[in-house]
Amino acid sequence: MGVMRALAGLVMVGFGAAAFLALSPTAPDTKTYELSVRAALADADASNDTAEGAPQQQVVNGWVARDLLAVLSSQSNDQLQQQARTNQLLLVMVLTGAVLLVTGAGGRAATASTPTEQGHEVPTALP
Repeated sequence: MGVMRALAGLVMVGFGAAAFLALSPTAPDTKTYELSVRAALADADASNDTAEGAPQQQVVNGWVARDLLAVLSSQSNDQLQQQARTNQLLLVMVLTGAVLLVTGAGGRAATASTPTEQGHEVPTALP
């Protein structure tokens, strides 16, 4: 019975390691966001140079605001996805630890044997 529990524990550790590798968070690529912001501001400068009068400048400012909001939205979405992956990873680790504790595969057997008067061993729960 102890061998089966140890085997179950090893399987759970394997599942935990696979989940860790599959769900491990990655750092967001800040260069992509930086390039997008620079491109939006460069477009705004180029368009603002050709704008004649306040109404056209307001339109250009609206376009750059739209472009910058799109970059911020994309960055926020990526950060939320990274946080979700981190939460999933923590859940898998906690569940793996709980299964290891419940199955007793954490290094000690869940039951022990005590001799009786007839010479037969009776399993008893460990404290």
